[in-house]
Amino acid sequence: MSTALDLIGSIIIASLVILMGLQLNMTIANTATTASVDRDNQESLVNTVRVFEYDFRKIGYSLSGQSLAITVADSNHLRFRTDLEGDGIIDSVDWYVGTRSLSASNQAKMLYRRENGKPAVSFGYGMLKFTYRKEGGGVATTLSEIESIDISLKQVSQFKVQDDILKYEKMDNPEVFWRQTRPVNQTMKRRI
Repeated sequence: MSTALDLIGSIIIASLVILMGLQLNMTIANTATTASVDRDNQESLVNTVRVFEYDFRKIGYSLSGQSLAITVADSNHLRFRTDLEGDGIIDSVDWYVGTRSLSASNQAKMLYRRENGKPAVSFGYGMLKFTYRKEGGGVATTLSEIESIDISLKQVSQFKVQDDILKYEKMDNPEVFWRQTRPVNQTMKRRI
């Protein structure tokens, strides 16, 4: 009888150890997947920000005349003129949010950049907001008042990951956020 009890106790303990090992394995796999998706999302944001900074640094570069370099200034669409390549040809650059959203539950939409009316290049899903400031920090109401641009960008992964271990109903798209204020050079801005 004691041998049978020892055998049953051993099976129960071995089963618990195997279950703990399986849970540990699932936790490690979930953590690795989440870390990989987060890393990819952050790398995507860094690549987007590099293009933003390159473009925004050049707003109004090499323009002549009295027109404004910024031609469209909405909360989620910016169009400006500049000489991107330094070749003397004036380029038009658009940054805007498309209409296609990531999902019904997530408000993130496709981010686009278009240069000179060519087909737009997608920069993944996210939320983009521009706030235009005049001298002194107030909100600019006309194109000629714009002294700086506040850029808020949230990049959203298209892959869902678990927030909690073994709770699949709480899966969500990871997000990363970037915000910056870029001055618009007043002398360059008026030289179109």
